[in-house]
Amino acid sequence: MESENKTGFLWSGKLAVALGTLTLAAALFYSILTPHSPTPVPASAAATEFSSERATEYLKAFAQTPHAVGSPEHEAARNTIVEQLKSLGVEPEVFKAPVPAGKDTERMKSHEVVDVVARVKGTAPTKALMLVAHYDSREGAPGAADDGSGVVALIETLRALKAGPPLKNDLIFLITDAEEVCLCGAVTFANSHPWAADVGLVLNFEARGSSGPSIMFETSDQYGWLVSEYAKTVSHPAASSLSYEVYKRLPNDTDLTVFKKAGMPGMNFAFIKDVKNYHKPTDTIENLSKRSLQHHGENALSLARHFGDLDLTDVRAPNLNYFDVLGFFVVRYSDKLIIPFIILALLIVAGVFVIGFVTGQIRIPHLAVGFLVFVAALIVIPLIIWIVAQGIFMIDRAAGFKGLVSLKTNGLVFLILASITNGVFGKVVNSFMKKFSIFNFSAAILFFWAILTTVVSVSIPGASYLFIWPLVFSGLALMSQLVMIKKGLPPVLRSIVFVVLSLPAVVMLGPTIYLMFVAMTLNANVVLTVLWVLVFGLMTPLGSCFSVTPWKGKIKAGR
Repeated sequence: MESENKTGFLWSGKLAVALGTLTLAAALFYSILTPHSPTPVPASAAATEFSSERATEYLKAFAQTPHAVGSPEHEAARNTIVEQLKSLGVEPEVFKAPVPAGKDTERMKSHEVVDVVARVKGTAPTKALMLVAHYDSREGAPGAADDGSGVVALIETLRALKAGPPLKNDLIFLITDAEEVCLCGAVTFANSHPWAADVGLVLNFEARGSSGPSIMFETSDQYGWLVSEYAKTVSHPAASSLSYEVYKRLPNDTDLTVFKKAGMPGMNFAFIKDVKNYHKPTDTIENLSKRSLQHHGENALSLARHFGDLDLTDVRAPNLNYFDVLGFFVVRYSDKLIIPFIILALLIVAGVFVIGFVTGQIRIPHLAVGFLVFVAALIVIPLIIWIVAQGIFMIDRAAGFKGLVSLKTNGLVFLILASITNGVFGKVVNSFMKKFSIFNFSAAILFFWAILTTVVSVSIPGASYLFIWPLVFSGLALMSQLVMIKKGLPPVLRSIVFVVLSLPAVVMLGPTIYLMFVAMTLNANVVLTVLWVLVFGLMTPLGSCFSVTPWKGKIKAGR
């Protein structure tokens, strides 16, 4: 009879682990693969709506061929955009100026800077809202996404706004020149155009790929009010304070860089998937995602209507921690709450250790071994993946691939390497469990997370949410397992509780890691692998559903 009970428990434990693993994997794939962009809207939609189909018609008129600075196609594209704006009942200004000092590179020596500017008067203006995109492309690239998508998002937004009631603030539509070469169009406007002094807020629209959600990836500093207004306005939010922290540490520049230096507050939008088409001949209308264009346009239109009726005299407010949840809504809170939330997380971790020590499920010597093993895993597994990645890069070179094309950007390769990481880490966990309880390893990982969370939260406040909340919920998940096993509750119930408490970590960390892969490609394989190991580490308590034997009335604490 005892043998039958033991066998039954073992099978129920395996079932619990299998179901829990499948559920977490499904949540991970859903959070990564579900499109967070709106469905494209046809040309038959109401005149006051943004339609990606109508915007595409504008795009076909100037983004069929490359139109880099200095080419005949560049001037033709500008003339087409001017005519499109005129057809909407506005009188665009073609603003010409010499190349700014220090920007007279070889590419710009025989070229003057030519911006296209249009202004729609408001009924009771405070400061003006300025929407920005650039019309030049890179040499050899048709520029349908970068930045034709931004240009036509602004044109279609202007058309939809003209079809509705007037706004209180003036709206300035700025289509800049020479962004790809030297940001010269933005510099010229900021330094020389009289309207620059009227600008209270800038919304810049860019692309670093040809698909994906329109991410609000950069703001000016003191962005608390801007983010709050963004969060309650857009229908498909895609934004986080982490992206702001990362981007401001990168050497990348856009037109918004110029406007921020000129003291203009602003927000930057871009979609970044399919980076293989970025600055390439494949940046075509056919490869441009209509969902991405729709998302760009809906952001531009909804924010123009919203900010167009608000007082833009002073839009600065203290910074926030913020992040969207699967594109449904934005969680945001004051930076002043970071320290209290860190304390909350540390108290939960302390609670795990107290329960573990009191019940005998965690032992300090075994905990120390688990900590060292996890640190070793964080070093060895990324090294293994780095070696595999070098092989992938060699295949790329042997096949004649260049730049960011091919396997470096392949999502399947990303999943394969994540699976290898999980498999190797699983071997580490199994080896540890042959001598010690899984709870010692899980508690050690939680302790490592507590240290990491504290360091990151203090040094990079905008990234703190990504560590605090997975730590909080994962701490509660481990605590629940310690208590429920002590009470002899069945594995399936323990698995359900663990999965529910682990979901926040999965849906927060999984998409973030994938977004980093999309942005930085397989070149960032070491960083990505470290993050995967950290995530998989939080999932280790799930194995406790069949690794202990409560039918004996005691806990297997290890030898």
